Amino acid sequence: MLLNWFSDDFDKLILFYYFHDGEETAKRLIQAKLHCSNKEARRTLYEVLLGKKQEEYRKELLRKFKSLDVRKSQMKLFLETGILLPRKPLRKQKLRVALFVDGENISYKHAERIRSIAEKEGVVVVSRVYTLYNDPSIRKWREKAKDNQMVDVRLGGKHEKDKVDRKIQSDMRRLFDSRIDVICLATCDGGYAPTVQAAVSAGKCVIVMGEEVKMSARLRKAGSRMVAL
Repeated sequence: MLLNWFSDDFDKLILFYYFHDGEETAKRLIQAKLHCSNKEARRTLYEVLLGKKQEEYRKELLRKFKSLDVRKSQMKLFLETGILLPRKPLRKQKLRVALFVDGENISYKHAERIRSIAEKEGVVVVSRVYTLYNDPSIRKWREKAKDNQMVDVRLGGKHEKDKVDRKIQSDMRRLFDSRIDVICLATCDGGYAPTVQAAVSAGKCVIVMGEEVKMSARLRKAGSRMVAL
């Protein structure tokens, strides 16, 4: 339902200010919209907040907001996964790195090395470890995630086979059209191979990390390269 927010120019204005260093203004606009469903009242709100008349801001949008589709896709990614990529471009020599760790497959003891490998590739803008909420090892991963600047993603609900795998692969696929350059995946599970192959085909460099003796041969071949933990 949140995605329906992008239906009119008011929503485009919110996106415009969010991605052009006007985060506070964007927040005020969003709060205004949350508490107001009447279009006439909303029009009054943004005119008061921004001090602009309708036609004036329409011209501003047409002139400055030329890449709305890109902004919409980034906001959609945030709403669906919680991943918010940087608004400002990085220096050309800096690669954007997304790190995904299968906490059900990789031991928390490798957390420091995993983070270190990812940081050597560029600027880590996404860093996540996925676990099941009722897993007894979650406490250890929670501590290691905090120490190594990783977001601790805990999946609740019924225990289902490959639940963590499916969530990680879903989040990875959502980055195929983003400005992420490198995807680091810590797992030994061969079930990730199709998604890794798809990421490589989409132009991403995919680095697979895992214990060499446990690493799936299929997964090893699918990635751009493999790094032993």
